[in-house]
Amino acid sequence: MAMDISSAVNGVVSDPNNNAPTTGKANDPVAVRRAEEAAAALKAEQRRLEEIQADETRAENARQERNRREQASRNATGEIIGTTVNSVA
Repeated sequence: MAMDISSAVNGVVSDPNNNAPTTGKANDPVAVRRAEEAAAALKAEQRRLEEIQADETRAENARQERNRREQASRNATGEIIGTTVNSVA
């Protein structure tokens, strides 16, 4: 879920005169703090989503490796041979 930083900042930082957002730096310290908090929250959310994706990728790779090991340990009739099957919780 990608989000544009300027959209996030504009959604948090409001103009007290209800004017359209202007370009350049804000002089209001509260607005600056809110903008920084919004940007930090967005970065944290992106990091969290990247970590979730990495976890899912690792889990899928582990499943595929277990399936390969299990398949290699079966004979032509599908019976498990040897002791290569390992169940890890």
